[in-house]
Amino acid sequence: MTGSLRWRVAAAIWAALIVVSGVAPLGSVVEAIGPPDPVTTTGHFGAYAVFGFILVVALGGWRVSARALAVAFALAVALGAVVELIQGPIPYRDASLVDLAVDVAGAAVGLAVFSAVARRRRSRSRPG
Repeated sequence: MTGSLRWRVAAAIWAALIVVSGVAPLGSVVEAIGPPDPVTTTGHFGAYAVFGFILVVALGGWRVSARALAVAFALAVALGAVVELIQGPIPYRDASLVDLAVDVAGAAVGLAVFSAVARRRRSRSRPG
């Protein structure tokens, strides 16, 4: 399996985990961890930060590419929106624009972290 294929598989698996956790009845699990709002907000932010990072590497490798960044961001936002739409009719879940905003912020941070890491990797690989 090549590096980019590994990252694409990782992105697909991570997206599937986001969807499953977005529709599963996890209320009692969240309450066992702590107060629902901070736990779910942290979960949304972290999940989409990781997703953004994995996705941009899957799309463009370790080069910082405006196109890969834009496509990764658009796909992460689309996934967040779809999950929130799916949650709407589920009785034990709530669709929330706040959750979507946190997803968007997480994805943006994941892409920013990727950019910093990729640039650092590039500068270290240059001789001299």
